[in-house]
Amino acid sequence: MKNSSNKKINSRFTIEVNDERPHKNEIYMMREWWYYNAIFNHKESDLKNWSISSSISISPRFGSTVIVLYDDKNNNYGSITDFKTTEEIKVKGHGVNVNIDRSFIRGMYPKWNVHFENTSMDNIEIVADLEYKATKQPIWILKNTGHNISTSMLGYYFIMNCDVEGTITMDNTKYKIKGIGYHDHTWSPIYKKKVKTLDKTTTKKLKTIAFNRDFNWDWIYFHFDNRSNIFIGKIYFSKRNLISFLMPGTLNFVTNENKLTESYFFPIIYKNFQKTSIPNLKIPNEINIKSMKINPLNKYPIKGPFLLELNYKTENIKELVYGDSPQWGIWTSSGKVTGKLRGFRKEIELKGFGIVEYTDNV
Repeated sequence: MKNSSNKKINSRFTIEVNDERPHKNEIYMMREWWYYNAIFNHKESDLKNWSISSSISISPRFGSTVIVLYDDKNNNYGSITDFKTTEEIKVKGHGVNVNIDRSFIRGMYPKWNVHFENTSMDNIEIVADLEYKATKQPIWILKNTGHNISTSMLGYYFIMNCDVEGTITMDNTKYKIKGIGYHDHTWSPIYKKKVKTLDKTTTKKLKTIAFNRDFNWDWIYFHFDNRSNIFIGKIYFSKRNLISFLMPGTLNFVTNENKLTESYFFPIIYKNFQKTSIPNLKIPNEINIKSMKINPLNKYPIKGPFLLELNYKTENIKELVYGDSPQWGIWTSSGKVTGKLRGFRKEIELKGFGIVEYTDNV
Protein backbone atom coordinates (compact mmCIF):
# COMPACT_ATOMS: atom_id res chain seq x y z
CA MET A 1 0.00 0.00 0.00
CA LYS A 2 1.67 3.15 -1.20
CA ASN A 3 1.58 6.44 0.67
CA SER A 4 2.59 9.91 -0.41
CA SER A 5 2.99 11.64 2.92
CA ASN A 6 4.56 11.00 6.31
CA LYS A 7 1.25 11.83 7.89
CA LYS A 8 -0.32 8.81 6.23
CA ILE A 9 2.68 6.59 6.87
CA ASN A 10 2.49 7.35 10.60
CA SER A 11 -1.22 6.59 10.69
CA ARG A 12 -2.34 3.54 12.64
CA PHE A 13 -4.53 2.66 9.64
CA THR A 14 -1.73 1.95 7.16
CA ILE A 15 0.54 -1.05 6.59
CA GLU A 16 3.43 -1.45 4.15
CA VAL A 17 5.38 -4.39 2.74
CA ASN A 18 7.93 -4.66 5.58
CA ASP A 19 5.13 -4.64 8.15
CA GLU A 20 3.66 -7.77 6.60
CA ARG A 21 6.85 -9.80 6.20
CA PRO A 22 8.69 -11.68 9.00
CA HIS A 23 10.68 -9.52 11.39
CA LYS A 24 14.27 -10.00 12.50
CA ASN A 25 15.93 -8.18 15.35
CA GLU A 26 19.63 -7.83 16.14
CA ILE A 27 19.14 -8.27 19.88
CA TYR A 28 16.10 -10.50 20.33
CA MET A 29 14.87 -13.81 18.96
CA MET A 30 11.39 -13.27 17.55
CA ARG A 31 8.15 -15.22 17.42
CA GLU A 32 5.57 -14.34 14.77
CA TRP A 33 2.02 -15.34 13.80
CA TRP A 34 -0.23 -14.81 10.76
CA TYR A 35 -3.92 -15.64 11.35
CA TYR A 36 -6.65 -16.06 8.71
CA ASN A 37 -10.17 -16.96 9.84
CA ALA A 38 -13.47 -16.98 7.97
CA ILE A 39 -17.12 -17.97 8.02
CA PHE A 40 -18.55 -19.30 4.74
CA ASN A 41 -21.86 -17.48 5.06
CA HIS A 42 -22.45 -16.58 1.40
CA LYS A 43 -25.46 -18.17 -0.28
CA GLU A 44 -23.23 -19.48 -3.10
CA SER A 45 -20.93 -21.35 -0.70
CA ASP A 46 -21.07 -25.16 -0.92
CA LEU A 47 -20.18 -25.43 2.77
CA LYS A 48 -22.77 -22.92 3.94
CA ASN A 49 -22.19 -21.70 7.53
CA TRP A 50 -19.00 -23.69 7.96
CA SER A 51 -16.01 -21.76 9.28
CA ILE A 52 -12.22 -22.02 9.33
CA SER A 53 -9.41 -21.00 11.66
CA SER A 54 -5.89 -21.14 10.23
CA SER A 55 -2.45 -19.78 11.07
CA ILE A 56 1.27 -20.05 10.51
CA SER A 57 3.70 -19.25 13.30
CA ILE A 58 7.48 -19.18 13.21
CA SER A 59 10.15 -18.84 15.89
CA PRO A 60 13.93 -19.38 15.95
CA ARG A 61 13.86 -23.16 16.25
CA PHE A 62 10.50 -24.33 14.94
CA GLY A 63 7.37 -23.37 13.11
CA SER A 64 3.80 -24.62 13.12
CA THR A 65 0.64 -24.57 11.04
CA VAL A 66 -2.91 -24.77 12.35
CA ILE A 67 -6.02 -25.45 10.33
CA VAL A 68 -9.39 -26.23 11.90
CA LEU A 69 -12.63 -26.57 9.93
CA TYR A 70 -15.92 -26.28 11.82
CA ASP A 71 -19.03 -27.68 10.13
CA ASP A 72 -22.66 -26.74 10.83
CA LYS A 73 -23.32 -29.91 12.87
CA ASN A 74 -20.76 -29.30 15.65
CA ASN A 75 -18.04 -31.45 14.07
CA ASN A 76 -14.52 -30.20 13.41
CA TYR A 77 -11.57 -31.36 11.34
CA GLY A 78 -7.88 -30.52 11.23
CA SER A 79 -5.03 -30.18 13.70
CA ILE A 80 -1.82 -28.41 14.57
CA THR A 81 1.38 -29.49 12.81
CA ASP A 82 4.72 -28.77 14.46
CA PHE A 83 8.04 -28.72 12.62
CA LYS A 84 10.88 -28.99 15.10
CA THR A 85 13.57 -27.61 12.77
CA THR A 86 13.78 -24.63 10.48
CA GLU A 87 14.61 -26.71 7.39
CA GLU A 88 10.98 -26.82 6.27
CA ILE A 89 10.38 -23.09 6.88
CA LYS A 90 11.04 -20.78 3.94
CA VAL A 91 10.68 -17.02 4.09
CA LYS A 92 11.53 -14.64 1.28
CA GLY A 93 10.60 -11.41 -0.46
CA HIS A 94 8.42 -8.49 0.60
CA GLY A 95 4.96 -8.76 2.05
CA VAL A 96 3.81 -12.15 3.32
CA ASN A 97 5.70 -15.02 1.70
CA VAL A 98 6.00 -17.81 4.27
CA ASN A 99 6.13 -21.54 3.47
CA ILE A 100 6.06 -24.41 5.96
CA ASP A 101 6.14 -27.78 4.25
CA ARG A 102 3.14 -27.76 1.85
CA SER A 103 1.34 -24.80 3.45
CA PHE A 104 2.00 -21.18 2.58
CA ILE A 105 0.75 -17.59 2.77
CA ARG A 106 1.59 -15.16 -0.04
CA GLY A 107 0.51 -11.65 -0.85
CA MET A 108 0.38 -8.01 0.20
CA TYR A 109 -2.42 -5.78 1.39
CA PRO A 110 -5.16 -5.87 0.24
CA LYS A 111 -4.98 -9.44 -1.15
CA TRP A 112 -3.44 -12.73 0.04
CA ASN A 113 -3.44 -16.34 -1.12
CA VAL A 114 -3.75 -18.70 1.85
CA HIS A 115 -2.99 -22.38 1.23
CA PHE A 116 -3.03 -25.05 3.95
CA GLU A 117 -2.67 -28.84 3.71
CA ASN A 118 -3.30 -31.07 6.68
CA THR A 119 -4.18 -34.62 7.67
CA SER A 120 -6.33 -34.57 10.78
CA MET A 121 -6.08 -37.10 13.59
CA ASP A 122 -9.02 -39.00 12.07
CA ASN A 123 -7.03 -39.26 8.79
CA ILE A 124 -9.17 -36.80 6.83
CA GLU A 125 -7.10 -35.04 4.17
CA ILE A 126 -7.79 -31.30 4.09
CA VAL A 127 -6.59 -28.77 1.51
CA ALA A 128 -7.70 -25.14 1.85
CA ASP A 129 -6.89 -22.79 -1.05
CA LEU A 130 -8.40 -19.40 -0.28
CA GLU A 131 -8.08 -15.80 -1.42
CA TYR A 132 -8.56 -13.06 1.17
CA LYS A 133 -9.30 -9.58 -0.13
CA ALA A 134 -9.50 -6.74 2.39
CA THR A 135 -12.46 -4.39 2.05
CA LYS A 136 -11.50 -2.31 5.10
CA GLN A 137 -8.32 -0.60 6.22
CA PRO A 138 -5.93 -2.22 8.71
CA ILE A 139 -5.89 -1.14 12.35
CA TRP A 140 -2.78 -1.25 14.55
CA ILE A 141 -3.09 -2.38 18.17
CA LEU A 142 0.64 -2.33 18.97
CA LYS A 143 3.72 -0.98 17.23
CA ASN A 144 7.03 0.13 18.66
CA THR A 145 9.07 1.44 15.73
CA GLY A 146 6.68 2.88 13.21
CA HIS A 147 5.82 1.63 9.77
CA ASN A 148 7.74 -0.42 7.26
CA ILE A 149 10.54 -1.43 9.67
CA SER A 150 11.66 -5.04 9.17
CA THR A 151 13.58 -4.97 12.48
CA SER A 152 10.55 -3.88 14.52
CA MET A 153 10.52 -5.70 17.85
CA LEU A 154 6.79 -5.60 18.62
CA GLY A 155 3.68 -5.22 16.51
CA TYR A 156 0.06 -6.25 16.12
CA TYR A 157 -2.49 -5.21 13.49
CA PHE A 158 -5.77 -6.68 12.28
CA ILE A 159 -8.04 -6.34 9.25
CA MET A 160 -11.78 -6.93 9.51
CA ASN A 161 -14.30 -7.79 6.79
CA CYS A 162 -12.14 -9.53 4.21
CA ASP A 163 -13.96 -11.08 1.25
CA VAL A 164 -12.97 -14.75 1.16
CA GLU A 165 -13.33 -17.06 -1.83
CA GLY A 166 -11.75 -20.33 -2.92
CA THR A 167 -11.98 -24.08 -2.41
CA ILE A 168 -11.87 -26.60 0.42
CA THR A 169 -10.93 -30.16 -0.50
CA MET A 170 -11.73 -32.96 1.94
CA ASP A 171 -10.76 -36.53 1.01
CA ASN A 172 -10.52 -35.61 -2.69
CA THR A 173 -13.92 -33.89 -2.80
CA LYS A 174 -13.63 -30.21 -3.70
CA TYR A 175 -16.09 -27.58 -2.44
CA LYS A 176 -16.39 -23.99 -3.56
CA ILE A 177 -16.65 -21.57 -0.65
CA LYS A 178 -17.40 -17.89 -0.25
CA GLY A 179 -17.75 -15.75 2.84
CA ILE A 180 -16.29 -13.11 5.11
CA GLY A 181 -12.97 -13.27 6.95
CA TYR A 182 -10.54 -11.75 9.39
CA HIS A 183 -6.73 -11.44 9.24
CA ASP A 184 -4.22 -10.42 11.88
CA HIS A 185 -0.43 -10.41 12.18
CA THR A 186 1.62 -10.14 15.37
CA TRP A 187 5.25 -10.47 16.41
CA SER A 188 7.11 -10.17 19.71
CA PRO A 189 10.48 -11.04 21.29
CA ILE A 190 10.98 -14.40 22.98
CA TYR A 191 14.40 -13.93 24.52
CA LYS A 192 17.63 -12.02 24.14
CA LYS A 193 20.18 -13.51 21.79
CA LYS A 194 23.44 -14.82 23.21
CA VAL A 195 25.90 -12.37 21.73
CA LYS A 196 29.53 -11.77 22.60
CA THR A 197 30.51 -8.48 24.17
CA LEU A 198 34.15 -7.53 24.75
CA ASP A 199 35.60 -5.78 27.78
CA LYS A 200 39.30 -5.25 28.59
CA THR A 201 40.15 -8.86 29.36
CA THR A 202 37.24 -11.19 28.78
CA THR A 203 34.37 -12.01 26.49
CA LYS A 204 31.03 -12.30 28.18
CA LYS A 205 27.82 -13.80 26.97
CA LEU A 206 24.65 -11.91 27.77
CA LYS A 207 22.23 -13.77 29.96
CA THR A 208 19.24 -15.25 28.18
CA ILE A 209 16.08 -13.40 29.10
CA ALA A 210 12.74 -15.13 28.58
CA PHE A 211 9.83 -12.93 27.61
CA ASN A 212 6.74 -14.90 26.69
CA ARG A 213 7.44 -18.52 27.50
CA ASP A 214 4.88 -18.63 30.29
CA PHE A 215 1.69 -16.78 29.44
CA ASN A 216 -1.83 -17.50 28.28
CA TRP A 217 -4.35 -15.55 26.28
CA ASP A 218 -7.97 -15.02 25.31
CA TRP A 219 -8.25 -14.18 21.60
CA ILE A 220 -11.76 -13.36 20.36
CA TYR A 221 -13.22 -12.35 17.01
CA PHE A 222 -16.94 -11.58 16.58
CA HIS A 223 -18.71 -10.78 13.31
CA PHE A 224 -22.27 -9.47 13.59
CA ASP A 225 -25.19 -9.63 11.18
CA ASN A 226 -25.06 -5.83 10.72
CA ARG A 227 -21.44 -6.26 9.42
CA SER A 228 -19.87 -4.67 12.48
CA ASN A 229 -16.98 -6.57 14.09
CA ILE A 230 -15.19 -6.85 17.41
CA PHE A 231 -11.68 -8.01 18.19
CA ILE A 232 -10.84 -8.71 21.85
CA GLY A 233 -7.51 -9.78 23.27
CA LYS A 234 -6.18 -10.32 26.79
CA ILE A 235 -2.85 -11.74 27.93
CA TYR A 236 -2.33 -13.40 31.30
CA PHE A 237 1.26 -13.66 32.50
CA SER A 238 0.38 -16.36 35.03
CA LYS A 239 -2.57 -18.55 35.90
CA ARG A 240 -5.81 -16.61 35.71
CA ASN A 241 -6.79 -15.05 39.02
CA LEU A 242 -8.68 -12.02 40.30
CA ILE A 243 -5.75 -9.67 39.76
CA SER A 244 -5.11 -10.88 36.21
CA PHE A 245 -8.77 -10.41 35.33
CA LEU A 246 -8.46 -6.75 36.29
CA MET A 247 -5.49 -6.22 33.98
CA PRO A 248 -6.05 -4.23 30.77
CA GLY A 249 -6.67 -5.79 27.39
CA THR A 250 -7.84 -4.51 24.03
CA LEU A 251 -11.44 -4.39 22.81
CA ASN A 252 -11.92 -2.94 19.33
CA PHE A 253 -15.44 -2.34 18.00
CA VAL A 254 -15.41 -1.60 14.27
CA THR A 255 -18.65 -0.62 12.52
CA ASN A 256 -19.50 -1.38 8.91
CA GLU A 257 -18.48 2.21 8.19
CA ASN A 258 -15.01 1.30 9.55
CA LYS A 259 -15.38 3.58 12.56
CA LEU A 260 -13.30 2.42 15.52
CA THR A 261 -14.22 2.53 19.20
CA GLU A 262 -11.80 1.08 21.76
CA SER A 263 -11.82 -0.01 25.37
CA TYR A 264 -8.93 -1.26 27.52
CA PHE A 265 -10.48 -2.23 30.85
CA PHE A 266 -13.21 -4.84 30.75
CA PRO A 267 -13.84 -8.18 32.48
CA ILE A 268 -14.07 -11.48 30.61
CA ILE A 269 -16.27 -13.64 32.82
CA TYR A 270 -16.19 -17.43 32.38
CA LYS A 271 -19.70 -18.74 33.01
CA ASN A 272 -19.57 -22.47 32.26
CA PHE A 273 -16.74 -24.97 31.97
CA GLN A 274 -15.99 -28.31 30.37
CA LYS A 275 -13.29 -30.92 30.92
CA THR A 276 -10.23 -31.28 28.71
CA SER A 277 -7.88 -34.19 28.02
CA ILE A 278 -5.45 -32.64 30.52
CA PRO A 279 -6.26 -33.86 34.05
CA ASN A 280 -7.60 -31.18 36.44
CA LEU A 281 -7.85 -28.59 33.68
CA LYS A 282 -11.22 -27.21 32.59
CA ILE A 283 -11.90 -24.56 29.96
CA PRO A 284 -14.82 -22.14 29.55
CA ASN A 285 -17.52 -22.84 26.97
CA GLU A 286 -19.49 -19.69 27.69
CA ILE A 287 -18.14 -16.20 28.34
CA ASN A 288 -19.62 -12.82 29.17
CA ILE A 289 -17.96 -9.49 28.39
CA LYS A 290 -18.99 -6.04 29.62
CA SER A 291 -17.43 -2.71 28.72
CA MET A 292 -18.43 0.85 29.55
CA LYS A 293 -17.34 3.54 27.10
CA ILE A 294 -17.75 7.31 26.88
CA ASN A 295 -17.89 8.33 23.23
CA PRO A 296 -18.53 12.10 23.21
CA LEU A 297 -17.64 12.96 19.59
CA ASN A 298 -18.03 9.91 17.37
CA LYS A 299 -21.63 8.93 16.64
CA TYR A 300 -20.54 5.37 15.80
CA PRO A 301 -21.72 3.04 17.22
CA ILE A 302 -23.52 5.30 19.76
CA LYS A 303 -22.71 8.88 20.68
CA GLY A 304 -22.18 9.55 24.36
CA PRO A 305 -21.79 6.99 27.18
CA PHE A 306 -22.80 3.45 26.35
CA LEU A 307 -22.56 -0.06 27.78
CA LEU A 308 -21.51 -2.98 25.61
CA GLU A 309 -22.53 -6.43 26.85
CA LEU A 310 -21.76 -9.65 24.95
CA ASN A 311 -22.41 -13.32 25.59
CA TYR A 312 -20.63 -16.06 23.62
CA LYS A 313 -21.59 -19.75 23.68
CA THR A 314 -19.27 -22.38 22.26
CA GLU A 315 -20.86 -24.72 19.73
CA ASN A 316 -17.82 -26.43 18.24
CA ILE A 317 -14.44 -26.73 19.95
CA LYS A 318 -11.07 -28.18 18.92
CA GLU A 319 -8.35 -29.15 21.38
CA LEU A 320 -4.70 -28.73 20.34
CA VAL A 321 -2.23 -30.10 22.88
CA TYR A 322 1.46 -31.03 22.81
CA GLY A 323 3.31 -34.20 23.80
CA ASP A 324 2.41 -37.45 25.53
CA SER A 325 1.76 -35.77 28.90
CA PRO A 326 0.69 -32.24 27.91
CA GLN A 327 0.81 -29.45 30.46
CA TRP A 328 -0.41 -26.67 28.15
CA GLY A 329 -2.90 -26.46 25.31
CA ILE A 330 -4.85 -24.35 22.84
CA TRP A 331 -8.62 -24.60 22.50
CA THR A 332 -10.10 -22.93 19.44
CA SER A 333 -13.86 -22.77 18.97
CA SER A 334 -16.71 -21.42 16.89
CA GLY A 335 -20.04 -20.36 18.29
CA LYS A 336 -22.82 -17.79 18.48
CA VAL A 337 -22.62 -14.37 20.09
CA THR A 338 -25.45 -12.12 21.21
CA GLY A 339 -25.40 -8.77 22.95
CA LYS A 340 -26.53 -5.19 23.26
CA LEU A 341 -25.18 -1.69 22.96
CA ARG A 342 -27.06 0.52 25.39
CA GLY A 343 -26.99 4.32 25.33
CA PHE A 344 -29.23 7.01 26.84
CA ARG A 345 -31.58 7.19 23.85
CA LYS A 346 -30.53 4.25 21.72
CA GLU A 347 -30.14 0.51 22.02
CA ILE A 348 -28.63 -1.76 19.37
CA GLU A 349 -29.17 -5.52 19.35
CA LEU A 350 -26.13 -7.55 18.33
CA LYS A 351 -26.24 -11.05 16.92
CA GLY A 352 -23.57 -12.96 15.10
CA PHE A 353 -20.80 -15.50 14.92
CA GLY A 354 -17.53 -15.88 16.79
CA ILE A 355 -14.17 -17.64 16.73
CA VAL A 356 -12.43 -17.82 20.09
CA GLU A 357 -8.95 -19.08 21.01
CA TYR A 358 -8.16 -19.86 24.63
CA THR A 359 -4.95 -21.18 26.15
CA ASP A 360 -4.23 -22.53 29.60
CA ASN A 361 -1.83 -24.74 31.53
CA VAL A 362 -1.88 -26.86 34.71
